[in-house]
Amino acid sequence: MSYNPTFRLNPKQLSLIEDALRAEMSRTARPDCQQSVQSAREINDLLAHLHHQKSWYQPKQPVPLG
Repeated sequence: MSYNPTFRLNPKQLSLIEDALRAEMSRTARPDCQQSVQSAREINDLLAHLHHQKSWYQPKQPVPLG
């Protein structure tokens, strides 16, 4: 049996997951504990992975700047 490689989440659900991960990271953050540092690093890597999978809006027409 294999795992499902794709998930369908709406932006609100993804935001909730990201907020929960950030809350968990701040709740368990203790710089004196190696296990806590490793856990925070894993959560941060997961947040980065989610961030890089997002499709960011890019307008089709050039937008005048300045």
